[in-house]
Order: sequence, then C-alpha cells, then structure tokens
Amino acid sequence: MIHARKDYKRIQDLAAVVEMLKKEYSGDEVCLRQIVSLLEEKYGPLTGVEPIPEDELVFLVRSKDMAAPQTVRYWSMHAAHVGASASMCQTAHNHADAMEAQQRERGKQVPDMPEGA
Repeated sequence: MIHARKDYKRIQDLAAVVEMLKKEYSGDEVCLRQIVSLLEEKYGPLTGVEPIPEDELVFLVRSKDMAAPQTVRYWSMHAAHVGASASMCQTAHNHADAMEAQQRERGKQVPDMPEGA
C-alpha cells in the first residue's frame, strides 16, 4: 500500500505481510505457522484473503483528526451515490459516529503532517 504520508508507510495490509513471510520463511514452516497464528489471533483471518496490492494508493484518516468524521460521512454518501451497498455505507457512517465519540473522550486536533512526511 502506498500512503500519502511517508510516516504511515509502516501501516500495511497484514495479508500482504503474511504472503511476504511465506516467501521468506518457506523453509521454516513451524516458525511461519507460529507467526501467522499470532497475527490471526489478534487481527482475524489473514490467509485466503486478497491482499491490498503493494502499489495501490490509500489514504488514512485518524479519528483524532478534526476533519475525520465528516470525511468518512462524505465518503459514505458518495459511495452510496455510486452504488455501494447500503450496509457498507451504514458501517462507514457508524464508524464516523464512533470517531466523534472518541474525539470527545480523547480530544481532537487540526490535521497535521510532520515535516518531510
């Protein structure tokens, strides 16, 4: 995944990481199974899913960002307009509500980006 910010490069699709580990640890099946098991225990199924391609552009919005809830709501409305499922759009809208709740609990800030990111 290619993020707009360089400091978010560390945030990657774990399904893609598992595919990379399979190549790197092909000779050590026990170690590989342990690593995948630990990851799946925390994050859910990672094998048998289509990873986000390494060269696909993504944009991450964090809940502490003052613009985040409205950004997600706009995305939800536009996604519905172009034919996305009502269920997916409602999930996004609910997530925006949860972002606002988290902002009330933890605070919020003006969007920022470190120098050089």
